[in-house]
Amino acid sequence: MIAGVLGLIVLCGIIVAMLARGSQRDELVGVVEQVRWERAIPIEALVEVEYQDWRDEIPADAAIGACRQAFRYESSEPVPNSEEICGTPYTVDEGSGYAEVVQDCVYRVYAESCTYKVSEWQVVDTITTSGTDYNPQWPTASLAEGQRQGQEWSETLTVWFEADGTQYAYQVNELNDFQSFQPGSQWSLTVNGFGNLVGVEQQP
Repeated sequence: MIAGVLGLIVLCGIIVAMLARGSQRDELVGVVEQVRWERAIPIEALVEVEYQDWRDEIPADAAIGACRQAFRYESSEPVPNSEEICGTPYTVDEGSGYAEVVQDCVYRVYAESCTYKVSEWQVVDTITTSGTDYNPQWPTASLAEGQRQGQEWSETLTVWFEADGTQYAYQVNELNDFQSFQPGSQWSLTVNGFGNLVGVEQQP
């Protein structure tokens, strides 16, 4: 018990120290060294995927594989393909000087659980393009037969600052904002106690 209490105290101390360090803020002046962008398009194809479900809930177009009987739910009444399970008998005082012996029972209902295969669109490849200018371009997709472009297109816009001999990376969400980080421009950087860049503001 003593070891557990000491361990809890140490853990609390570590958490408090980490919170204090994470809340620490240092203000630095950073200069934009370079920018980099990357854009990606996922490529999808129909892939056969295996799942498992109750037979009566499997899609009609699925190819059903192996099946087995498995417990599905409990019922208070007997139903087809069920097994009666009863607890230990016990007595209930009826209030008239007599006691009735009763036994609680439930019915474990079983059903077929099967594996099945269906074809689904899944990401099989990702094409990317990148650059160090301010005009990101989407890659050109060369699709094979049976492939299509996915919907989750993504881009990463990164600005690299130098401040006091240290490099800091900053992720930008909007292209218009990205284009304002011109090389050599000076920015006020907010860095937390872990050395992570948490905020930037352009200097006048």
